[in-house]
Amino acid sequence: MKKKIFNDLELIAPLLALIFIWYRSAQAFWQIASGTGSWIGEYSFKWGALYFGYILFSALLFAALVSFTFWNRPGILKSWIKFRERIGVLRLFLAVGSVLFPIYFFQFTVWGIVFHNLYIRVLIWALTVTLAASFLETQPNRIFSWNTLLIVVFLSSSLYIFAAAFLRVTSYPFSLGWSEGNRMWDYSVLFGRSLYDYPADQKIYALIDIGRQAVGGLPFLFSGVSIGMERFWLALTILLPYLLLGFALFRFFYNAPKLWLLGSLWVLLFLKQGPIHPPLILCAALVALIWRRRCGSDFR
Repeated sequence: MKKKIFNDLELIAPLLALIFIWYRSAQAFWQIASGTGSWIGEYSFKWGALYFGYILFSALLFAALVSFTFWNRPGILKSWIKFRERIGVLRLFLAVGSVLFPIYFFQFTVWGIVFHNLYIRVLIWALTVTLAASFLETQPNRIFSWNTLLIVVFLSSSLYIFAAAFLRVTSYPFSLGWSEGNRMWDYSVLFGRSLYDYPADQKIYALIDIGRQAVGGLPFLFSGVSIGMERFWLALTILLPYLLLGFALFRFFYNAPKLWLLGSLWVLLFLKQGPIHPPLILCAALVALIWRRRCGSDFR
């Protein structure tokens, strides 16, 4: 009896959270669609059709989830598992597509600007991640397990960070942000002084510390560096140090590559919540490598 109650709560709690996100996303969608025309009320035909289609889709999906949670769980479960087994290796491609869709949709299309609301983004991301987990599940009697869902969440979130980092890798000659031009100057003067017609006996002033100059300016040790190459390097500097620290901290899992990778991705996701500059992360990675080398055997 207790196990049944726990299993029901295991499904009801996410369902209630999803209902709340749906409600808030519907409010946000209404604000986007409202005022676009005069087809019905203040909607244009396109936005009105999108909004009402979204409401209909939400209602049908909600009905399916309620049915699965309270009434016809075995029937839906067997149908989905049978479908998953029938498509074979195709389910891997469907899982990858489910994970990549919101990243492409929000990061690389104009719709990402339109649908900027947090609840809309969380809803689409949650649905696609859950769908991917259900395709990747290997247990024959479950739609998805929490372990599989957690792995997909880690991978999907990490891919978001990678996509955001490389989004601005372009040869566009002008600044892409309010301080990018200043930072490019700061990074270039340490190793790329020769690029500027500046008196040799005078110091070129930079607005950042020597550590950030050294890390961000490494490409300027080579001649012919383009602005696109420098942006690519800067994208790497906001990813690789975090992963290096994660690999150093969790390297006692080297015999379990999946756990090693997931632990490292967790470090990346956790530390990217705050503005920690790469030199500090590299110092932390060096400390972690030295500490594990001397004391790691005590923690195995």
